[in-house]
Amino acid sequence: MRILYIPLSVFLASCVCARPQHKVYSNSWAVRVHGGADVASQLASRHGYTYLGKVFDDLYHFQHQKVHKRSLRIYKGHHHVNLLQEPAVYAVQQQVVKIRTKRTALLEPTDPLYDSQWYLGPDQKSHVESHLNVPSAWDQGYTGRGVVVSILDDGIEKAHPDLAPNYDPDASYDLNGNDPDPEARETKNDNNRDIPNQVSACPAAEFGWAP
Repeated sequence: MRILYIPLSVFLASCVCARPQHKVYSNSWAVRVHGGADVASQLASRHGYTYLGKVFDDLYHFQHQKVHKRSLRIYKGHHHVNLLQEPAVYAVQQQVVKIRTKRTALLEPTDPLYDSQWYLGPDQKSHVESHLNVPSAWDQGYTGRGVVVSILDDGIEKAHPDLAPNYDPDASYDLNGNDPDPEARETKNDNNRDIPNQVSACPAAEFGWAP
């Protein structure tokens, strides 16, 4: 019986390991089985594994709930030994957790009024705590792509160069004037009146929108 190493990284969650020089073993196995998915499923059930499906060809993903999800020692218990003795099983490999390191591209905002947009994130100058912590969301890859937001407020400057690309006329309406034009009313101050403008500003803004 030979032991086959086949990484199933698509199934493994990332983790932070204090001892990166050692392998961290998971409770998942890559198992090669003759006979198809039904045979693989029956073998998993027989030996206490959870059958998680076919990866490709004759390779299947097994998991064992009674085995530690993270361990510095490879598992050699009876579940593993008995599975290896099955005639239909010709390769088994306990999966190793893939250690991931975060890579962040440092991008400087191009909006000349970015420093005035205190509501986006921490500001070393004003020390405002009631911000949205948006930069942290950006770091995690959230962009708002494909999301439509409707907000009941005073209006939006839909023609503003930093807003026009994201403006959706089908999701906009003026309930005061009872018409489809939600253009914002002019005010004498810029005291955070136009919430939709803050939500819908496009990335890499050049002209600046800072209520």
